[in-house]
Parts: sequence; C-alpha cells; structure tokens
Amino acid sequence: MAFRKKTGKAAESSGSDVRPQQQASLEPERSMPTEQSRSDVERSEPRFTKAALLGSRRYGASKDLISVLVGDEERCGHEEVERRIQAFIKKEAD
Repeated sequence: MAFRKKTGKAAESSGSDVRPQQQASLEPERSMPTEQSRSDVERSEPRFTKAALLGSRRYGASKDLISVLVGDEERCGHEEVERRIQAFIKKEAD
C-alpha cells in the first residue's frame, strides 16, 4: 500500500501536529567534572606514551621532568602530566 502526502486544504485541516525532528548534536554532552567524576574524566582523556610526550611541542621545556616523572611503558594524559610536574615543582620548592 502506497502512502500519499496530503496537499492543500486537506493537509492543513488534518489536525495532526507533525513537527520536524531536531538534529542530534555531534558534540557529546559534557558537564563540569566533580570530585567524584574526576577519575571518570581522566579515563576518557587521551593517553600518550612517554615517547609521544617527549616528542610533543607542548612539553618542550619540560622534557627532563617528563623523562623522570613518566615510566617507560606508562601512558598518561595531559592533566596527569601537568599534575605530576606541578607536584614535583611544589615538592622542590618546599
């Protein structure tokens, strides 16, 4: 059975309220991390090998620290690396 699209006055008076569907957003919903969900956010963060971190421009000035603070086979995200660097600097200052 074929369906026909109603046109003209018949379509206007049909009484059915058909609205176009909203397009789904391609961006995932993100909320501000709380202390409880912080570990969940860290797990979803991209993780990099020590070699990748040492080769990145982002850590050009901190290569010596990264070579000491990150294990050879360990994978770390940017937040974890930054946290370790800050903890090391703070520890050295105290």
